[in-house]
Amino acid sequence: MLRVLFGGIICLFLIKYLVGYLPTGLMHSFHLLFQPEDLYQYIIIEKFPFYRRGYSENYILNFKYSDFYELGFHTEKGNIPSDYSFKGKLKAEFIIDKKSVLEREITSDIRCYYSGKDMKHYGKVALLNFPIPLKGQKNNITLKLKVIKSDLELEKFKDSIKLYVAVSGVP
Repeated sequence: MLRVLFGGIICLFLIKYLVGYLPTGLMHSFHLLFQPEDLYQYIIIEKFPFYRRGYSENYILNFKYSDFYELGFHTEKGNIPSDYSFKGKLKAEFIIDKKSVLEREITSDIRCYYSGKDMKHYGKVALLNFPIPLKGQKNNITLKLKVIKSDLELEKFKDSIKLYVAVSGVP
């Protein structure tokens, strides 16, 4: 009985230790099977003017989980028309220790989520997927996000539109 208990404790310790070193795809599957309560909590949720050309902001990211993440936006009222598609252009740059480790140009949305049961409006729009860890790191990663070309359609949501970064439901 004591051997089984001791063996179980060692197995749990090894699983906890090894989980941080598994490939991101495996970690995503693991999180789908054993979903932590806070898995989909936002890492960032801040106002961002997607309609202001030249606007740039830096965010310090500290990720809790190794997984696939997405960057996107949502409105507080979930009132983005379902025929909307992103027409702007953004530059997302991920920086570790003052070195750029990943750059992406965003010119279209990758996925849109309906607002509850309302099929006429989106609640949020995903623009970019990326894996964490990046270069073996998941803390103190700087995201520099810059508006290259404005999406003027989003200006009508300027009081409620917010940038978000969170674990992606889809890799």
